[in-house]
Amino acid sequence: ASTKGQKPLFEVHLAGLSLERARAAYEREPFIHELILQDSPFNCADIHSTAWVQGIGPAGSLARRTRFRKPLSSMQSAFSGAEHADCTSLFRLRCSEGKIELLQKTTTEGPPYTDCFWVEVQIIFSSHSESGTLLQVFGQVVWIKQPWVPGVRGTVEAAAKDESKASAAALTVGIAYPYL
Repeated sequence: ASTKGQKPLFEVHLAGLSLERARAAYEREPFIHELILQDSPFNCADIHSTAWVQGIGPAGSLARRTRFRKPLSSMQSAFSGAEHADCTSLFRLRCSEGKIELLQKTTTEGPPYTDCFWVEVQIIFSSHSESGTLLQVFGQVVWIKQPWVPGVRGTVEAAAKDESKASAAALTVGIAYPYL
């Protein structure tokens, strides 16, 4: 996924965080994204991740899968008749000189229209020109079919953007708080 021309949804300079420490946080168990999902504002349950394995994409990349149940808002529950959504996130971690990239693709099952899209988030840690690390988060909704009700696209895209920002803020605290 290319971020060329995209404006980050979230960006922060982490002056005291080295790329080595960021990488170690991703390789440590439990997986940092599991910890983010179980805490507020997400409060997900039944979170299970596979171990990192050698990726089939770019040489040297690692891949893993996380499955979880995400609670729905009262409005979503009233509309769908369900209390949660079953989600699957696929992660690809690639580390290179001066850069760590995590690509996350999440699909959701349950609520209406979730068969129409997936959410793609790219998290990039790169060396900052002054010191430490620059964290940038990019995101987009990838539509695979058109929803038949007007307004669904805008609602889904706004929710995905808000959740990506909240996740990035939680990541900043979880991975970098001691180094801010």
